[in-house]
Amino acid sequence: MEGDKTLDEGRYDDLAIRVAWLYYQHGLTQEQIARKFRVSRTTVARVLQRARQEGLVEFRFAPAPERLMLLEDKLREQYALEEVMLVPTIFEETALRTALAEVTAAYLERSLEDGMVVGLSASRTLHKMAETFAPSRKTPNCVFVQMIGGIAAEDPRVDTYNVNWKLAETCGGIAKHLFTPAVVDSSDVREVLMNDGHIAETLQLASRCDMGIMVIAACGPDSPILRMANCGAQTIADLQAKGSVGEVVGRFYDIDGKAIRYELDGRIVGLDLEQIRSLPFVVAVAGGVGRGAAILGALRQGFIEVLITDFDTGVELADAPD
Repeated sequence: MEGDKTLDEGRYDDLAIRVAWLYYQHGLTQEQIARKFRVSRTTVARVLQRARQEGLVEFRFAPAPERLMLLEDKLREQYALEEVMLVPTIFEETALRTALAEVTAAYLERSLEDGMVVGLSASRTLHKMAETFAPSRKTPNCVFVQMIGGIAAEDPRVDTYNVNWKLAETCGGIAKHLFTPAVVDSSDVREVLMNDGHIAETLQLASRCDMGIMVIAACGPDSPILRMANCGAQTIADLQAKGSVGEVVGRFYDIDGKAIRYELDGRIVGLDLEQIRSLPFVVAVAGGVGRGAAILGALRQGFIEVLITDFDTGVELADAPD
């Protein structure tokens, strides 16, 4: 591996638990762990040393981290995922969003490689992730590209432009924007926009990204796309009556992961579910009360490699029927 991706001080604690778990509990070598977490072997050795020095590892795990690690193992195997990262359940929404954002930022920091193309959805969690993102080295050839047009320009915490720009600025990479709303007035307007050279090129790049990072939303009033389109209670009720449980990048689906067609589909400027399913690597982020069904439906589509959620939601997913 080229270079040593040295982690900032604040990133060690979360990574140390997972590295120590794989090293002592699963018997993986430092080299295997380095490949898994996309860091250098030197970083793994340093993390293990700090874990021992700070008393995190005493050749036994404290009850709380052990429960969390065991559940991560179970979910990883149950849903055939590459990695699962759980944060403690926090019932205050802003605090939970911050915790999820910090873990997502840490994952991106250790996974980002020179020349990588990263596709992004829109949400307040990813906006917070961009604020938290603090890589130890520049990756000037990385590209951050929108998977969907601008959402809620009046709310900078949700707007996709700010997420892409902030990530690119921090690591010295390039931001690729879709200079269009996520939802336009009609399917005719969308067709014209989709034939625009810049928009078509940007979406094509997003559909071929090396890593997609997207937030899973429940089908309800907090859905960014429904807020953007000023959809009321009747639209939500109609979607739920069709079996919709969740949404990614503005596209709704049922508990089995099947697409739910609705009027907005023909007005969204962004990737569709088939394009999302074809992405080579997806990091999905979601947590909190009422998100379990949305995450389960997304997992059943089979496009997720890494899941970041909270402990209680993880328990719900572990208990879900096959």
